[in-house]
Amino acid sequence: MNRPIASAPDAGCSHLEWIKTPSRHHGPTTLTETLEKISCLRSLVVHEWSLAGVSLPKQHAYALQVDTSAHGVITRPFRSSGILSTLVLARSAQGFQARLQGKVRKLVDTMRSRRQLEKAIRVLSESQQLSETQAYEHMRARATTLRVTVAEVSAMIFEAHEAMEKLGLGRPSAKP
Repeated sequence: MNRPIASAPDAGCSHLEWIKTPSRHHGPTTLTETLEKISCLRSLVVHEWSLAGVSLPKQHAYALQVDTSAHGVITRPFRSSGILSTLVLARSAQGFQARLQGKVRKLVDTMRSRRQLEKAIRVLSESQQLSETQAYEHMRARATTLRVTVAEVSAMIFEAHEAMEKLGLGRPSAKP
């Protein structure tokens, strides 16, 4: 069964080495290269290959690597090049994960600030008989004057409103 290979690897390495080699950088070329590797594997009909020749413990080990999203594996006998490449890949993955976690934290903070801003707009519009747009513009003007963010002004308004209610000085709450 001689099928054409989808893409030729770089000079000096076999198709297997080319398929096993991870991309160096994230970007448009990474996606292109990955799609070429998938096409190459499809042309070899690997999805139809029998795994009967692979021992069950090895199949479990491979499945575990896939399930845990392992970025590298060190096999025996240990070789310095294998350890180094695994460490480099792990370090790269850790940096990428840290950047993503930072973005998630920032988005969570933004969502929290947005909810607090909406509450403060509601409080300000009810207590000062302003429209929501007027309340927001007032908060923006105060933030500019005080040289703080609108989120900080909304926190001040909401905290002041809660303090007034605790002291019994806020608007009487509607009781059924």
